[in-house]
Amino acid sequence: MQVQGRTVVQMMFTKYYEKFSRIIYVERIDAREIGIVPFSGSMSRHMWFKEISSFRKFLREETPLHCYYSVAYYRDPSARMGEKGWIGADLVFDIDADHINAPCRPEHTPWRCKSCKEEGTKEVEACPVCGGEVDSRKWFCSSCIKAAAKEAVKVIDVLREDFGLDDIRVSFSGNRGFHIRAVSDEILQLGGHERREIGAYVMGEGVEIFGKRGIIQHIRNVRGGAWVRMPTVRDGGWKRRIAEYLLRAIEEGEIFHGVGEELKRNLKLALSGEAKPHMLVGTKALRRIIKLAERGLAELGGKIDIVVTEDIHRLIRVVNSLHGGTGFRVVPLLEAEVASFDPFSQAVVPFNEAVRIVVQYPVPRFQLLKKSYGPYHSGEEVELPTHAAVYLILRGMAVEKRESIE
Repeated sequence: MQVQGRTVVQMMFTKYYEKFSRIIYVERIDAREIGIVPFSGSMSRHMWFKEISSFRKFLREETPLHCYYSVAYYRDPSARMGEKGWIGADLVFDIDADHINAPCRPEHTPWRCKSCKEEGTKEVEACPVCGGEVDSRKWFCSSCIKAAAKEAVKVIDVLREDFGLDDIRVSFSGNRGFHIRAVSDEILQLGGHERREIGAYVMGEGVEIFGKRGIIQHIRNVRGGAWVRMPTVRDGGWKRRIAEYLLRAIEEGEIFHGVGEELKRNLKLALSGEAKPHMLVGTKALRRIIKLAERGLAELGGKIDIVVTEDIHRLIRVVNSLHGGTGFRVVPLLEAEVASFDPFSQAVVPFNEAVRIVVQYPVPRFQLLKKSYGPYHSGEEVELPTHAAVYLILRGMAVEKRESIE
């Protein structure tokens, strides 16, 4: 986003950094590349600060729209990319609600018809008035964030339980997802290929459900079925996760309709580790169990942007900076806080001075700091507290009515 002149957005960002720059922190900043996007002009990279105090001073004086730091550590962060002297990099995962097909999305997809200019806030395939093509915008709600948080919890579980990584840092991205950063000497110098393999494992890619080395281990065929070893909750890794998933399915009962009660009992005992995991299963029942396990793998795999994970030079957002696409704070989180995190109250920095805006695109009803706003229609002129006005402006849904700024 390019912003000309001193806008309400820039004034809010300036006031934030003047007041809160002390909470900005980048560990080992002297070995990191810093990148910023100004309010006008293009992105600047290859910046270097010896101390965090110098970076905080820069933020107070220059007020960028976005600010980033490298996941990599360099001998000379200010040099050109091939000359920096790469030392290593943290292992990073990016979870974005935009990559998750949340069921709530059709309820908040603003659109406008390219022909007749009819508009609405719920998803449509074509204009209901003239049948013309519509232009849609992305929007996210608390349910979208909870879906992303669920994926973040999955990733953290795999990193801890399967890879034994203890130092895991989590932050809300400032927009619609989470950043997870694993810090360890053991992974510091992994290349892009190895990082991609870790990402694929986290996603459940390449995990064999049925076979000689499968989650459900095939031992031998017999007439009408097969001897298999079932996964158990006492196993590690994906075997444990699939065993827990199958146990939940047995409790719910729907998927196992038509499977004998005795097999259900035996399967439950095997999966829970209360009986030997080796069992004889009929062909029909085995097909159903395999199909359910495949569905479980698809559901339990972490939905990450693997391109971010494999990039050993990636820039990610500075914690406690403001996101230039929402005005929200990039919030550091404890692992226990992820599942219940609500950015619409916990990432909003209150600036209550009234600002008049003109709505440019239909806005669904939304909440900030427990107060509801909207819905709004194109052309509507409304007065909002600064943080709400900035949110709509940065989302591209409204523009500032400039005469309201002194």
